Amino acid sequence: EETKKIDVIVQKNESKKPEKPEIQRSQLQSDKETEIISEANKAIEILKSEGSAVAFPRVFEEVTVDMTRIRERLAVARVDSNTQALEKDVIDALKEMLEALKKAQQDLEKQKGMMGMGMGMGGPQDQKLLDEIAELKMIRNLQKRVNDRTVRYGDQITDKAEQADDAQLKNEFKDIGNRQIKIEEMARDIATGKNK
Repeated sequence: EETKKIDVIVQKNESKKPEKPEIQRSQLQSDKETEIISEANKAIEILKSEGSAVAFPRVFEEVTVDMTRIRERLAVARVDSNTQALEKDVIDALKEMLEALKKAQQDLEKQKGMMGMGMGMGGPQDQKLLDEIAELKMIRNLQKRVNDRTVRYGDQITDKAEQADDAQLKNEFKDIGNRQIKIEEMARDIATGKNK
């Protein structure tokens, strides 16, 4: 929301470029993004140590790549629609992950309740953080975001020289390519049972 507010002010400026107050506000947002990235990295370490989920920690890593690009954009007061779209992608991904974790927690509670009532299927089993269906849904959603972002950036490129001069955009295109490779790896790891 703060990015949108800054962008509204920038659009009202005669030059349509950020001035010193907008730059300072944007840099404060960049600092906040740095704190968020630090928290995300802590969460990734917890997920990796849990070990049963293949896609979940990797999707979270990809979300932190987006957070890093957001931080870079905010540091230079680039509060345009691309930055806002990246922020929306991050928020959507985090909501999806939160819902998957809530469902996994509910399933675990149900299973514990059934075990307590004597309805268990034998001995205790290792609990997986997420089932494969939830992980595949996250991979599908990540693929959709890659597709959408590719189209969005492609629609904005009108001149090859413009693309070559925009270092930020080049980094983001590289991220998209790397993310596509990682999606393929995640799907292969799930199919081969690497998490088992």
